[in-house]
Amino acid sequence: MTAIASTSGTAQAYFDAWNRHDPAAIVATFGEHGTYSDPVAGAGLRGQAIAAYADGLFTAFPDLGFRIGSVDRTGERSLVAEWTMHGTNTGPLSGAPATGATVALPGIDVIELRGDALASVRGYFDRQTFLEQLGLQVTVMPWRAGPVTFGVATRLETATPAPPGAMSLTMLEVRTDEEVERVRESTRRIMPELARMRGFLGLTTAVIGRRLYTMAAWAAAEDPGQLREGEHVAAMREVYGGRIGQAGVTGIWTPVQLNVRVRCKACDEWQRTLGSGTACRCGAVLPDAPPVW
Repeated sequence: MTAIASTSGTAQAYFDAWNRHDPAAIVATFGEHGTYSDPVAGAGLRGQAIAAYADGLFTAFPDLGFRIGSVDRTGERSLVAEWTMHGTNTGPLSGAPATGATVALPGIDVIELRGDALASVRGYFDRQTFLEQLGLQVTVMPWRAGPVTFGVATRLETATPAPPGAMSLTMLEVRTDEEVERVRESTRRIMPELARMRGFLGLTTAVIGRRLYTMAAWAAAEDPGQLREGEHVAAMREVYGGRIGQAGVTGIWTPVQLNVRVRCKACDEWQRTLGSGTACRCGAVLPDAPPVW
């Protein structure tokens, strides 16, 4: 990184602090009102918010490092530094579990100086490339189109193919995007407990705007009663304690009619299946149904 030293000792110190994994030293290179921004962090981070963001990256990428390429002056008190960020994601990132993927992310920093301190650092990189290198799905869609609102969904399945005897359904409407992330993090902690519960068959969650939906399938209507313990109780205390959400609905539903159908490989017709070994009207044995939920 000697290219920076000849251009700006402050910028050199800034990148050295990143490569030492020293959040306090990173902040120390900024002036009193210095700001940091990038496509993931957002705009206008200052002071301890910069340190917290850096610390989160060091947790997610314990081997994180920046290799500096070209450095060019763009004005008397400004420069552009080209870099590549390297690291392996072995820790949680923004509450999401580690993917184990290694990234080599190219980007640039536009750096403005004020005296001997950084006035601003504006980082630019392709966020989609970053997510794809992490092995994450990237789907581009509008937030809303007419009466239709779009979101994301997650499915937790088990090896039990039995049709559900009951469904527990929850809708929670929250007030801020921060609350959305807090609820999603709680759900990630609850999932391992659900998978061990008696009668649990599967789970689908959806986040649509600031509404969060949870739909769990159970073998019997009494099975969801197990949610009165563990991580789920802690999450409910946070909600009902007045810290998360502004409206919600919960309920347990039992099927009035439930038909499970598969396509017969012999006659290519959809047929209702009653379980393993069910015969089609053509006489062939129907394929086993996948987990219903």
